Amino acid sequence: MQNLFEVKVKYEKIDEQSGKEKKVTEKYLVDALSFTEAEAKIYKEMECLIRGEFIIMSIARANYTEVFETSGDVWYKAKVSFASIDERSGKEKKVSNSILCMGDSVDNAYSNINESMRGMTVDFTIDGITDSKIIDFFNYSNNNETIHNNLKPISEVIISEASMPKYEYDLFKEAAILIVKEQNPSISLVQRRFSLGYNRAWRIMDKLEEKGIVGPFLGSKMREVLIKDVDTLNNHLFTLSNKQY
Repeated sequence: MQNLFEVKVKYEKIDEQSGKEKKVTEKYLVDALSFTEAEAKIYKEMECLIRGEFIIMSIARANYTEVFETSGDVWYKAKVSFASIDERSGKEKKVSNSILCMGDSVDNAYSNINESMRGMTVDFTIDGITDSKIIDFFNYSNNNETIHNNLKPISEVIISEASMPKYEYDLFKEAAILIVKEQNPSISLVQRRFSLGYNRAWRIMDKLEEKGIVGPFLGSKMREVLIKDVDTLNNHLFTLSNKQY
C-alpha cells in the first residue's frame, strides 16, 4: 500500500476570464515515504508547473486505499463498502474505504471503478462519488523503467550522434529543443511530450543543467533557461559533441 499525502499549494495565477492575477489554493496528491519527502517532491513538481512563487499551505496523510489512474480529466473520490465477516460475532458487516479514481464525469468514474475492481472475490457497493478537488497525482511507484540491453543509462553515454545510441542522443536533443523553444524548464512538460517516467525526465533535466542549457534548481522558483533560441542551442551542442555526456 502506498504512503499518500494531500498537499495544498497557494500561488497566483491568471484568471482566464478577467485576465487578472488571483490567488488560488490547489490540492495535489503525492506518493512519498514521509512528510519530509512529500514536501521535497512537491517543491520539485511545483517548480516545474508554476511560474513565480508559491507557498505550501499544508501536508496531510491521505486515507485512500486505492488510486485508479484510469481515463478522464477529473479525480473523483468514492466511498466503497465491502462485505466482511466479523471475527467475533461471525456476522456480516460492511467496511467502508475511500478510493480515488479518474473520470470525465461522475458516471464515467463509477464505470471506471467497477471496471478496475472487476474480478474481486468480495462483494462491494459504491456508496457515493464526489469531486476530490485534487489537481494531479504525483505517483513515483511506477517509475522503475527498464533499460534495454543495447542501451546504456543516459548518464553514461557521450553527447555525440556518432558515439552514442541514436535514441539517447535524439531524446536529449529533442528535450533541449523543446525547453528552449517553450522557455519552460518543466519536468512534467518533458514527461508528457516524450511519454517518460518522472525519474528519467528528472535525469534529463539534471543533464541539461550540467551542460549549461538550464539553470539550477531554485526551490519554489522556476529554473532559468540559459539558452534563448534554437540556433544558439545547436551551436552549444556542437561544442559538446566531443565531450562526455
